[in-house]
Amino acid sequence: MQEIVSVAELLRATLQQRMHEPADANTWLYRGQARGPNSLIASAGRIPALAADPGADLAVFRAWRQRATFYERFIPAEDWEALAVAAHHGLATRLLDWSLNPLVALFFAVLDDALAEQPADGALFVFQVERTIDVGRDRLGEVEHVAVLFPAGHTHRVIRQRGAFTYHPDPRLPLEDECPGQLIRYCIPHDAKAGLRKELDRLGINYEMLFPDLEGFSQHLNWLAQVHRATPRTGMDPH
Repeated sequence: MQEIVSVAELLRATLQQRMHEPADANTWLYRGQARGPNSLIASAGRIPALAADPGADLAVFRAWRQRATFYERFIPAEDWEALAVAAHHGLATRLLDWSLNPLVALFFAVLDDALAEQPADGALFVFQVERTIDVGRDRLGEVEHVAVLFPAGHTHRVIRQRGAFTYHPDPRLPLEDECPGQLIRYCIPHDAKAGLRKELDRLGINYEMLFPDLEGFSQHLNWLAQVHRATPRTGMDPH
């Protein structure tokens, strides 16, 4: 498995994949996992009670829609768009989140769990898009194959992260088993993570940019404090 130890290496790999494609073609998606390599399973397939009862996740989503407006003023009326909003706010769904930006995926691949006792390599996955969801034609629950949903961007996080999703009709099945010819996997060595995160921050890829709210800002300041470069007066330069 090829390793990525610098932003330059990732850019070379992704540019080579896109060399013969139009600049605006959305044919590749990227996903980072900080403690990989793990199976690519939608969140609804990781919860035993939902995985054991086909269709239970859709019932939970319907319950979410009934009450979500108490917490968020605008919830899209269209099922697919609402499902994307639900997934981005933590609901277990048939969606697996990706980004159109490989640097965003790399950011998530270098995030370490502060409570983890042992360092672990991360993984960066690249998925080639072959099928897409037509939100005007395809009905939620009736699509029978893995396909990509490009949401309209109803939340700041989706927009900032250039978010997209793979839809999994059976959320229990790993994507690598269903679409093996469409996946590429890179290893992110654990001892390269700190340097990669600093590289990404120099390029503006950090918690504050990807999560444009007080939580994201707070997480960014926490990280800056960890690298001993944040002070109340002099600003926030980790370099």
